[in-house]
Amino acid sequence: MSAPAGWYPDPTDPARQRWWDGAGWGALAPKPDGAPAPQPYGAPAPAAPIRATNQDVRTGTAWIWVLVFLPLLTLPALFLIDWRTFIDAYVSWIAAMSLAPSAEMATGYVPFFVNWMLSLLGVTAIGWIAYGVAVVVAWLDSRELARRGLDHPFPWPWAFLSPAVYVIGRTVVVRRRTGAGLAPLWAWIGVQVVVVVSTFVFVAVIIDIALDAFSRLMLQYGMLR
Repeated sequence: MSAPAGWYPDPTDPARQRWWDGAGWGALAPKPDGAPAPQPYGAPAPAAPIRATNQDVRTGTAWIWVLVFLPLLTLPALFLIDWRTFIDAYVSWIAAMSLAPSAEMATGYVPFFVNWMLSLLGVTAIGWIAYGVAVVVAWLDSRELARRGLDHPFPWPWAFLSPAVYVIGRTVVVRRRTGAGLAPLWAWIGVQVVVVVSTFVFVAVIIDIALDAFSRLMLQYGMLR
């Protein structure tokens, strides 16, 4: 026996009402005002907004600030070498070997250049030590963030690739978890600007010293009047 005529849940969409006339289905009931429009089949669901889950976690650890400002502590190592003395000696040695080569002249500068190479290796060692310290500091920072309750801090081993990678990745994770934490990134950018400017100044000073040494050498041998 067929059901009496009336409004029933639509067999294809139970959330809607469809008219049953006793023998077959009729029109759908009007959609109430404010109801969301149906999504086409296969359309992706809208992404849920990202919500900060650790807003009460303080992320400004001492370790991240050590990592950010570490390049400024190693930058003075470039000036541990007396570059003017080295360049003057090197230019003089080249001139002497060009004008009057001798075994005595070739070996006379050996102790000086050996000492200079040792100084250069010392400066290089300072750079590698700073790299190792940066990795350790990144580990300490990540561990401290986890201790304070931050969910899944940025993996510290990325610091092996570059401390910059850790600082950027840490900022992204902290920002998502707490809604804050941009200060270390901005500070790191400022430090990198200082490093780049200092490097350009250092290269300009070296070039000026070299040009001055060659000019004095040419005056000494009467090649420049």
